[in-house]
Amino acid sequence: MKKKFLTLLALLVLLPVMAFATEVVITWEWMLDDPQITGFRYQLDGEDPDNWTVVDGMTSSCSIQHLDGSKEYTLYLQQTYDGVNWSPSAISVAMPLYSAEEIEAPIVEEETQVVEEIEDVVKEEVVASDEVVEEEKEMTKEVEEAVIEEDLVAAVEKTKKSPSDYYTSLSLRGTAGYSLNTVAGIGATYDQYSIAAGFGIGFNNIVSKGNLGLGLNIDTDFVVMPLDGSAMSALKTLFTDTSLSDYSFRLTIAPELQLNFDKLSIDLAPLVDATLVDFPYVGSVKLDADVLDHFAIGYGAQLGIQINATDKLQLGLISKFRNINGFSNWNNLNSWGIEVTPTISLKF
Repeated sequence: MKKKFLTLLALLVLLPVMAFATEVVITWEWMLDDPQITGFRYQLDGEDPDNWTVVDGMTSSCSIQHLDGSKEYTLYLQQTYDGVNWSPSAISVAMPLYSAEEIEAPIVEEETQVVEEIEDVVKEEVVASDEVVEEEKEMTKEVEEAVIEEDLVAAVEKTKKSPSDYYTSLSLRGTAGYSLNTVAGIGATYDQYSIAAGFGIGFNNIVSKGNLGLGLNIDTDFVVMPLDGSAMSALKTLFTDTSLSDYSFRLTIAPELQLNFDKLSIDLAPLVDATLVDFPYVGSVKLDADVLDHFAIGYGAQLGIQINATDKLQLGLISKFRNINGFSNWNNLNSWGIEVTPTISLKF
């Protein structure tokens, strides 16, 4: 175990003779060899807790006057690293300069070196205390870092969009459909395939709670219905003889109930649509009627799934069941149909 040693030098100065007694001044000096020491305290002839004289760590001596040169004096010196814990005492004894019978004596300089072991207990306590302080600093730093990390995570979570947050979407869509049609005015019933293309705008999660949201979709479609009812004819007549097909322009409004997840959403909605119909033919029968005389309204339901390909891109598939009723000044149309619509949407 490493030991600290304290060396005291006692200097005695003889004062003039007064009333058969000689007073002296004794000065004790010690070495300043440890920069970590913050203070010293000393006491003459004892270690009374209330009688210490405390000086700072830069003080290296003390002088005591009016001492009797015929007596022996002992100085007790202690050091501290923190102002609370003190070392055991180093002791220096100043021997008397003369006996009581002597009247005077020469000035004497006496060096007394007392080597007193100062145990490492106090130093170790201070070191241990420093270690505790360092550990507390490290713990405080770790706690602060953890708090900062939690704040950052909370900030990221706060800025991260929830799947039920509001957003607007613009979509392109293509539709393949089948319908069973009845024209009451002429008693005709026939089935028919159709294709359609269009675009839509969606107002998603206008109101939301948890994973559920309420939204609104508005879609427009241009629909081609071939006279012979086949799907291939719809494609052919779109680019060749347009007189061989019926056409319509359809506007659909669908308030949606949306179930939202991170990667996809599921939509269930009733729908209402309004259709302007150009029906030059019913089946193979040519009609003589103006397009403005053919206005149809419809209703139905749709079920859709939207997959989030990226933060801004959605791919979807919608199935629809609809009923259309047409009114004109010459007949009524009733049509039941099913449709499948793939979509691609941009989110804003």
